[in-house]
Amino acid sequence: MDEESSFIQKDKIPTEKESLERFIDSIAGIFDKYADKYVIEGIAISSPGMIDSNSSFMYNGGSLFFINKINIVEILRNRCKVPVTVENDAKCAALAEVWKGSLSDCQNSIALILGTAVWSCYCG
Repeated sequence: MDEESSFIQKDKIPTEKESLERFIDSIAGIFDKYADKYVIEGIAISSPGMIDSNSSFMYNGGSLFFINKINIVEILRNRCKVPVTVENDAKCAALAEVWKGSLSDCQNSIALILGTAVWSCYCG
């Protein structure tokens, strides 16, 4: 994506569910695939679970149990050599709505993210 949230390239791969090493390799593989083609300035991770975005510590990673109690930012930063951030997926959804979505023109708003694929926004 570029600075204005426009997609430059879209693709998908199955989520690696076997181990942390294979999971990191799959993310780094995406980075490697496009690093020669584009200038990649950073990696942003939106993940379920309890995440301390200030310290980049993932207390848990939702259904991906092998990413519990790790600093995924440090691991990927060391592997890919670009800045990496991580934030809870529900918070990312709300921030995206405020930035470019249905809440972008609101002074006061509420975003309710209730669970997997269930969310609502109100602009008032």
